[in-house]
This record gives sequence, structure tokens and C-alpha cells, in this order.
Amino acid sequence: MVTMMLSLVMVFCNPSKYGEESNSDSTKIYTQETLIDTLKNNEYEPPFRQIALRLDLNGGVPYSHDDNEYYLEGFEVDGEETLYFLGGDDAVISCFKGEKLLYSKKYSEFLPNHLYLYGDTLYVFDYKFGKNNLFVLNKLDGTIIDVFLSITANKVNNYNFEDDGLILRVFNREEKTTMKTELAYVRYNLQGLLMEPIDNIYNISES
Repeated sequence: MVTMMLSLVMVFCNPSKYGEESNSDSTKIYTQETLIDTLKNNEYEPPFRQIALRLDLNGGVPYSHDDNEYYLEGFEVDGEETLYFLGGDDAVISCFKGEKLLYSKKYSEFLPNHLYLYGDTLYVFDYKFGKNNLFVLNKLDGTIIDVFLSITANKVNNYNFEDDGLILRVFNREEKTTMKTELAYVRYNLQGLLMEPIDNIYNISES
């Protein structure tokens, strides 16, 4: 019997050399060979530093597996290159410093979603199954500091964290949603309080 160990390769480059930072909503996982080619094609020249982390629900990087694809729900990195991963069929947050695991914590309070780091705090917005709960976690050990329950009664179509706020794309309050159901964008602060309606998911003025 052959056992295959799956790893996630993280690459750190000098942002001052390569210009603007990426603001992608999702993280693509590459093989090591494909990753090197991608960096070279985008003019990311060596030296760069890489680490390999084991994909493992028990003490590794938590992941989900669907139709032969592996993916992560949430990822963040702070200014000291501490890595935070959120994934798994049940929510698990694992925190690494380099290849060293600092902590791994499982949660029953929320499902895997995007992960957002602001200051010394991690945020998770769980909108699945209409819950719409905003969780506040200590980044040092993953403990839940606070939770704001059902911050909106509307059905959430999409969301985005932005600076010190949370932007929701919501349907109007209708029992059933269709292609004709109107959508609106609203901004909340990180304490779950409604602040204002806005123009779009990125809160960029259209005027």
C-alpha cells in the first residue's frame, strides 16, 4: 500500500520589488514545478523563499476535497509572516510560523468560510444556511472573543471584508428569490452594526 502525502507550497517574495499586492478572493494551489514557472512568467525572479506545509486535518493545513480538487476556504498572513488557514468539512483553524504549527483548533460554532485579519483579530462571517453570524477570534490562540448573531435578516448572496468593515450583497426580503429579485449592498462595522448602503461589493464610488 502506498501512502501519498499532500503539501501546500507557500512562496514569499519581496513586494517592494514586484509592485502592487494581489487582492484575489481565492488562493490557487500549484504544484512546485508549475509554481516556479508561474513566478518566472510573471517576472518574479529569484531569490524567493518557500515552505511546504502538509495538507492534514490533524495538525496540518485544513482542507476540503471535492471532485479530485483540494481547496481552502480561508487564508490570512500577518506582517510577521504568521500563516492562518481555515478549512475542513468541519471548521478548523491552523496557525503556522514558517513550518512550525502554533495551534490547530476545531469549531462547532461556525462552518468554514473566508478568514479576515484586522489588527490582532481574526474575523469569520458565517452566512451559510442563513445564519449570518459574525465571529471575532483572538489570532494568538484562535479562541472566540465575541459573536454577533444574525446581523441581517436578508439572504446574503456574497460578502467582502474591507478595512474595518464587512460588505454584504443581499437580496431584498422575499420568501423566494428569482433572477428578478433585487440586490443591494450594505456595509456593517466589525461589531455587526449596520452602517450604510453602498454602491458595490468593494465600496468604490461609481460617480
